[in-house]
Amino acid sequence: MGRRLKAVDVYRVANLTRNQFRGLLAELSYKFEAEAASQPRVARTYSPHDFLVILIACELDTTVGLKR
Repeated sequence: MGRRLKAVDVYRVANLTRNQFRGLLAELSYKFEAEAASQPRVARTYSPHDFLVILIACELDTTVGLKR
C-alpha cells in the first residue's frame, strides 16, 4: 500500500481550515478508507484515492459554486 495522507496534507493542498474540512467530510456521502483512531490522539489517514475525491469536491465547491 502507498503512502497514507493525513488531514493536514488536505488542508495545505486544498487551502481549507480544519472546520471547513470537517464540514466537507460530514456532508459527503462517500465512504472514506480512513480508519478510526484506535488510540487516543492518533490522526486518521487517507488513501490517495480519498485525497482525490476530497480535492475534486473542494474544487467543485469553490470554483463552480456547487452546493454540498
